[in-house]
Amino acid sequence: MARRKIWKIIQELKQDKKTVIFTTQFLDDAEELADRITILSRGKLFAVGSVEYVKNKFGTGFTLVISNQFYLKEILLFDDK
Repeated sequence: MARRKIWKIIQELKQDKKTVIFTTQFLDDAEELADRITILSRGKLFAVGSVEYVKNKFGTGFTLVISNQFYLKEILLFDDK
């Protein structure tokens, strides 16, 4: 319910020609609310453009690699291969 209220506020601001900087991890938020989106990765701009552009360019998804140095070290120490 709160999410929809925020959507409504942002849509009203857009109608008034206001610029809104909004962060989200949900593509449906971006599709509904944004004219342009930016993807940041490690503090750098990874992609900037319309929702359609970013979906076409990166629509197959991203690969996320999570590394825990201690755990990785343990795996390497106990790997018999």
